[in-house]
Amino acid sequence: MNSNYDYLNESDIKFIKNNKLTDLNNFKITKQQINELEKSESIPITNAIKVFRLVSTDFLLESLVSSSKYVVHRAVKTQLINNLQLTASTKTRSEVRGGGKKPWKQKGTGNARAGSSRSPLWRGGGVAFGPKPKKQYLKINKKEKSLALKNSFINKKEKWLLLENLGDILNESKTRLLNSFLNEIRRSSEKKFLLILENENELIKKATRNLKNVDIRYVSNIDVVSVLKADVIITSLDILKNSKFEGVFK
Repeated sequence: MNSNYDYLNESDIKFIKNNKLTDLNNFKITKQQINELEKSESIPITNAIKVFRLVSTDFLLESLVSSSKYVVHRAVKTQLINNLQLTASTKTRSEVRGGGKKPWKQKGTGNARAGSSRSPLWRGGGVAFGPKPKKQYLKINKKEKSLALKNSFINKKEKWLLLENLGDILNESKTRLLNSFLNEIRRSSEKKFLLILENENELIKKATRNLKNVDIRYVSNIDVVSVLKADVIITSLDILKNSKFEGVFK
């Protein structure tokens, strides 16, 4: 079988055979037939909502350079390091209160000589080489960041769920209803959901606040780490027209 179509699973091949879409020996299937196949196997949640998964022919794989894995690594590293708080702090011997008086005279007591009771050697003294708050910032170019994000979209090509009218779900947002919806569309191994919205929505925020497996991102602040962590990426067809997805979807 042609290796270009290895992404098809057994159910897809069974569908092709049953509908006589093509001869599997030659295995030449059009993109239009693939799209029809995906829509025919869509998951009916309600009459108003159509859900279907993307396949690799919907992506512009050839538009990415072969070294994009390294770019993804750079983007992830930059994001994780820039998110660190780095606020741990300790006091040195000069910052600890007290210790100005010499504990005892230099000679004649039999004790080891000491100049301050706030020495790092003493209980209650300062810390010799403790942590201090610091700023640590890594820079990544805008084009690199954009390429890394697009590559992460493609790495998750089998995890995308597109809703034709996402607004119907958002307008009736209740935690119970949303959780029921997610349970209907999830596969057995899928646990973490990423919901990509166009604008901020207070209703959906409240609905997902108590669901630990749902992460919300907006088109303006979507990042590589949240995409890579997700088992399912849910968004609408309209959002894919945004410039952030340009060059990823056909």
